[in-house]
Amino acid sequence: MTDDEKIDAFKNHLLDRQLMIAKQLAEHFVADTPGDPLSQSGFAILSIITNYFEMIEQFHVGASSRNNSKTFFCAGIARVFSLAEVSTDAADRLYSFMRCGMYHSAMPTDRCGLSRELQVPIYNDGGIILINPALLIDRLIAHFSNYCNQIRGSSDPILRQNMLNLFSLLTTQARTSIQIANQTTTNITPAPWQ
Repeated sequence: MTDDEKIDAFKNHLLDRQLMIAKQLAEHFVADTPGDPLSQSGFAILSIITNYFEMIEQFHVGASSRNNSKTFFCAGIARVFSLAEVSTDAADRLYSFMRCGMYHSAMPTDRCGLSRELQVPIYNDGGIILINPALLIDRLIAHFSNYCNQIRGSSDPILRQNMLNLFSLLTTQARTSIQIANQTTTNITPAPWQ
């Protein structure tokens, strides 16, 4: 697999299997059509996309976030949002209330909520973090597309190599997991990059 094919596989995996699914849910969330169960998909959208910030930082630096998830998450937030949009304090709160809340409780916790009316993706309203999942997914798709264009080009070879290094590490781990799974079952999902 060439480096460009690896970038394509990575891009397709994240866009097709996660971000664009969240985007489709966001269209239902925004429409808020009575009787449409998908209009209540705000939390499902967050479940799909909350990992984006930690993931993008890992690929930027070419290293795993193991035992440093908060640091990587907050650094990823800073890659997507300016400090004027999401302060360092708000990023810390998003880690605790949104990221950990979604992963551990299936909902944001203390002082974090969703809003269809919010005109920005994330807003700190006097210590209460408000999120518009539809605008957040749009921001992440735009950010990810820009990132993929950066690593495809030759203007930043270190960024490109960092992405490829982490891609190789994760691909190796995925292959090992699939080999182990194949020993116990025949019905498994494809590798992330296939």
